[in-house]
Amino acid sequence: MNVDWLKGNATIRWDDTEITLPACVDSVLVCSAEPRVLALYGESTPTLRLAAYNSSGKLVVDLSAPPNRHFYYLSHHINHEHAVVCVSTGNELDWFFAVDTASQSLVSLNRAY
Repeated sequence: MNVDWLKGNATIRWDDTEITLPACVDSVLVCSAEPRVLALYGESTPTLRLAAYNSSGKLVVDLSAPPNRHFYYLSHHINHEHAVVCVSTGNELDWFFAVDTASQSLVSLNRAY
């Protein structure tokens, strides 16, 4: 798998596929086991959204953060190839979430340390 992307660039090249990302991309994570590209995008941390693209470059999920949380960063997880860490806007703990493309939702995993 060959991936080419630089922060601030609106396009990611993934093998023979070219994916046009939304404006203001913050970070990208490429998942090889289940071919997918995850991208956090938005103007600033409180307004970041999560987009997921399949291996043909089609947008399959576009999500906002769970209630009372903000997207923080994309990561790998011991039980999932990919996850997103969300921080609380209150006094709750930072938390890992998996992306479920079938239900177009986030699945709560465990505390992020």
